[in-house]
Amino acid sequence: MLILRAEYGNKVVCTEERVNVWQVVLAHSSYNEAQLAVAKLLSEARAFPPSVGEINQEVIKGRKAEAVDWSELWNTVAKAGSRSLYYAEEEAAKLSPEALKAIGGTDGLKEIAKSTPEHIAVIRAQFRQRLEVGTESQDNQATRKNLLRSLPKINVNVKEIG
Repeated sequence: MLILRAEYGNKVVCTEERVNVWQVVLAHSSYNEAQLAVAKLLSEARAFPPSVGEINQEVIKGRKAEAVDWSELWNTVAKAGSRSLYYAEEEAAKLSPEALKAIGGTDGLKEIAKSTPEHIAVIRAQFRQRLEVGTESQDNQATRKNLLRSLPKINVNVKEIG
């Protein structure tokens, strides 16, 4: 908030309640992630300071940019699957944990080795769904964990609001 205050002056009001809200919303992010998000938003011409929601969205965008493209992972899995009729364990050891979980372990690799091209398209779609759901689930768990850690810090009087 101090960076925003330095840039926008009196347009940024720093109250204890506001700081607590920002802590809750940005609890899932590291200091560096939030700092990069603020820097990116400040690099744009803006008349008003960014909201905590805009900063949060920038943090999330930054994470998605860092994430490995699912199609790259699929190419690795498909290559491993082609050799997995006899070497499934060896090929599974070469894959990332996320990819191995999304394909269903060594059994999934063996299924790729035995499949027809039409069936491979179905397996590929299922792989993508499992990978994306797994990534969202991990993000949601981390957000929930950090949110629960931050919530006890918030002390808002109902009388002050109403």
